Amino acid sequence: MLHEFFKTGDDDSEEMNIPEPSQEELDELKSKIFKRLTEDIASDDEKKRYEALTLVPYFEADPRLSPYFTALFETTDISRKRDIIRAIGAWRHSDGVAMLINFLTNTHNQELLEQGLEEDVILALGEIGGLDALEFLINYATARYETHREQEDALGMASVEGITQIAMHGHDKALAFLVKNTEHPAWNLRESCANAFSVIYGGKEKIPKTVYDLLIRLSKDDNKDVRIAAYMSLDAIVGLDEANKKILNDARHKQIFGE
Repeated sequence: MLHEFFKTGDDDSEEMNIPEPSQEELDELKSKIFKRLTEDIASDDEKKRYEALTLVPYFEADPRLSPYFTALFETTDISRKRDIIRAIGAWRHSDGVAMLINFLTNTHNQELLEQGLEEDVILALGEIGGLDALEFLINYATARYETHREQEDALGMASVEGITQIAMHGHDKALAFLVKNTEHPAWNLRESCANAFSVIYGGKEKIPKTVYDLLIRLSKDDNKDVRIAAYMSLDAIVGLDEANKKILNDARHKQIFGE
């Protein structure tokens, strides 16, 4: 088991007075983990491969992983491809942004993308973040909602989710996109943006007045799904009084059951 390397001291070890490892021992341990990671990440054993991929965040932005991911990304096996895409997101290195964008924009990959990988790529770009990923996601979301205005769209929502993840790291341009598009003609984009603010500000002590005001505005939107998203975000961020909770619950009931 790869995770055996990450076992930490528990109550028993404290009672046994096991000393803390030295920096040299920690470096040696990390070297062993990296070796196992790079061996098992290409394994035919799905369990080994999964465990290796879950260790990638411990080597966030480590350039040594670049040649491994570059080679592994050539696979056409859909399951392995999905694993690698998600691992590249967790790696959070700028090399990963280029890999993912090139894959997504290469027309020869259309058959693979149609098997559900496009959403994984979009979400991975949001996880990596950075200006290049953000600009791609903004252009992608803008184009997507121009052509998918009539109903909820999984890929459009994924792109807004990716932008939201970047906004959570303090990127002003990502937040500006979300604020601006609360006035977009496409109701489904307004809905996605309304949902985003609960992710960014939920549980925080303060919320910008501009965000509060726009959520109040969206709670009066012509589209019921946008109104529900705004109410849910307000509830997650500042809490609703009983009267408004009833409005939200009634609206959700009608949204789900159509009654």
